Amino acid sequence: MTDLLLLQPPALKPAEPPLALAVLLAHLRAQGLSAEAIDANLAAYLYLLDEDRLLARAGDTAETSLRRALRHGSKSLELLRSPAATNSFARYNTAVRYLNRLLGLWGSDHEHLTLGDYQHTGLSSFNPDDLQTVADGATHTLFAPYFREELLPKVIAQQPRIIAISVNFLHQVLPAFELAGLLRRALPDVLLVAGGGLITSWQEPLRCLGLRLPPFDRLVFGPGETVLAALARGERGDSYTLTDATTIGFVPDFSFAEISAYL
Repeated sequence: MTDLLLLQPPALKPAEPPLALAVLLAHLRAQGLSAEAIDANLAAYLYLLDEDRLLARAGDTAETSLRRALRHGSKSLELLRSPAATNSFARYNTAVRYLNRLLGLWGSDHEHLTLGDYQHTGLSSFNPDDLQTVADGATHTLFAPYFREELLPKVIAQQPRIIAISVNFLHQVLPAFELAGLLRRALPDVLLVAGGGLITSWQEPLRCLGLRLPPFDRLVFGPGETVLAALARGERGDSYTLTDATTIGFVPDFSFAEISAYL
C-alpha cells in the first residue's frame, strides 16, 4: 500500500518531467512516507501517439498528409527525443507538424490537442456545471481512453490511501476533473486532493463563495509539502481547504520519470 500517490494530469507540453511532483516526492519520502508519482501527461501523449492506435483511428483514409504523418510518426518521436532535434529547425518543425497531425485524429469539432496546446470549446474550465459534468462522467475528454485503459489500472495497483492531483495550468482543468471523477467512482475510500498553482490562484473566490470542487475531498493552497505530509499522517482534521505557506529546501526526486521518453 502507498501512503500518497502524486499525479500530473494532461495537457501540458510533454517536454520535461514535472518539477513540482519531483519536489513533493522528495519531501514526502524524506519524511518516511511511502510515496509514488505518475506523469500522466507524458503517458497520455504516448498513448495517443501509439502507432497501432493511430492506424486503427485513421482507418482506410486516403488523405495524403495523414498517410505521410502515419509513416513518419515513430521517427518524429525519435527525433524530438534526441539531440539531433536541435541541429535542424526544418527537421524539428516537420516532426512537430507530423505529430500534431496525428494528435488531431483524436480531436473533434469542440476539442483540439497538439504538443503545445489543448482546447475544449464545448466546455469551460471556469463553469462549475461543466466541471461537475466532466467529473460525473456524463461527458468525456479525448484523454478518457487513456485514463480508463492504462492509468486507472496503474493507480489501483499502487493501493494509495491518498491521491494528490497537481493542477497548475488551465489546460489541465477539464482532464483533471474527469480523472478525479473516474478515481472517485473506482476508489471511493481514497482521499482525493487537488493542489497546484491554478488551484491556489482560485483560493480567494472559492473561500469567499464557499464553493467546493467535486469530487475532491481537500484543496491545498500553496506549496503543499507540509500539508500533504500531515494529511498522510492523519494530522490535518476535516477542513476542506488547507493552506501551506512554508518554504522548504529540496533536492528533486525524478526517479518516477523516464527522462529519455520526453520530447
